[in-house]
Amino acid sequence: SSLYSGTIGANDSAYVIDRFWKINPSLNNGTGPITITYDPADASGLSAGGPYVAQQWNSSNSNWDYFLTTGTQTFNSTAHTVTVSGLTTINAWWALARGISPLPVTLVSFNGWNEDTHNKLEWKVIAEQNLKSYQIERSNDGVHFTTIGEVSAVNKSNYTFNDENPLNLGYYRIKMMDNSESYSYSATIAIQLEQIATAPMVSFYPNPTSNELNVLVQSNSNATYEIIIMDILGHEVYSETYTGSKGVSRFIFNTIDFPDAAYLLNVRNLNNGKAVMHKFIKTTATK
Repeated sequence: SSLYSGTIGANDSAYVIDRFWKINPSLNNGTGPITITYDPADASGLSAGGPYVAQQWNSSNSNWDYFLTTGTQTFNSTAHTVTVSGLTTINAWWALARGISPLPVTLVSFNGWNEDTHNKLEWKVIAEQNLKSYQIERSNDGVHFTTIGEVSAVNKSNYTFNDENPLNLGYYRIKMMDNSESYSYSATIAIQLEQIATAPMVSFYPNPTSNELNVLVQSNSNATYEIIIMDILGHEVYSETYTGSKGVSRFIFNTIDFPDAAYLLNVRNLNNGKAVMHKFIKTTATK
């Protein structure tokens, strides 16, 4: 999820301090409290100013944890600090964002797959407050979307929607609308009808990457994948077999020890032999 709004795919750069903090406890993982100090110059261009809250990177789901679920927080505008207590872990990357969320919901995950004659969408949320509805939008090109349905927000953590008239290849996103008509979008996913599905549908980020590469594989059924990373000359530098589930499976690769260069990512479905290849760039982080 993005910083500030807690919504996957939202561009919240105008509300986030231009700095990140890596906290590595010397003795153990620790529970805090921690105090993060920021330079006011790094926050001088932010929309509407503070107060600020701390958000923690969650490597288990590759999202920023929503600040309302991250300990007890205290903002000190004079000392330029944010103190967080009551944590279960502090060994993580941290960032500071404005503490007033425009959308009172955090989208934890958004998946979809084909089931016989319809496509099923499923999403999970936390911290749902004063949210009006989830509008389901579909596209045939990933650019131009139309609304095909709406699900009322009823303070649940799990929601589903069936597209009873799916396209051969359909792109989906969720428009999350609160009671004041403010809204934000989820990331976009693609679903291909099972009868014409061939090679696995693969997306990945970030590209370029410095520390890790997240690979998302969408499938209509459980499958076993062989994932190979090669240099640009075709020399294998990494190979492993993974089991993926129906829907979207996420695989995370540590690239910190890879030399800076271009690489080829090959993902092959061992159940049907179909494969797809993409190129990504490894570059050393400079910040």
